[in-house]
Amino acid sequence: MAYLQAQLADGKKADLKKITEVYGLQENLPLNVKIVDLAGEEDGQLQAELSTAQIEKITLWQQSLLDRLIVLGATVRDVETVLERANLNRDVIDVERLGLLECALTCKLGTDAAGLIPRMGRYMRNAVFAVFSPRKILEFYE
Repeated sequence: MAYLQAQLADGKKADLKKITEVYGLQENLPLNVKIVDLAGEEDGQLQAELSTAQIEKITLWQQSLLDRLIVLGATVRDVETVLERANLNRDVIDVERLGLLECALTCKLGTDAAGLIPRMGRYMRNAVFAVFSPRKILEFYE
């Protein structure tokens, strides 16, 4: 947890739950990490930090100032079909594949990612949604 605090919370003593909420980190979200300590290997505990590439992606997302809706448990094809069905294509700039069943939707300027969840959720009942909002991250640092 200390590594995550150092990398994403600028060293602030922030609660892990708050950090994951602010950055939209969810279970099953693919992340690139670097193992830094194998000390607890016997009991299955490893110390890891986010890789340089992962930090660069998060930084790029932050600097874009655009919300992203992270969709877990659905293929890109399924997500694109729902975007068409729910008439949300005008609200989304890009669908980025993060893994086999994970993607990030880049919202257009002025589109709130959280507002897309109910509209998409009715078609994707088994999917898990998370919001990456640069505004929330800025508020977190204040």
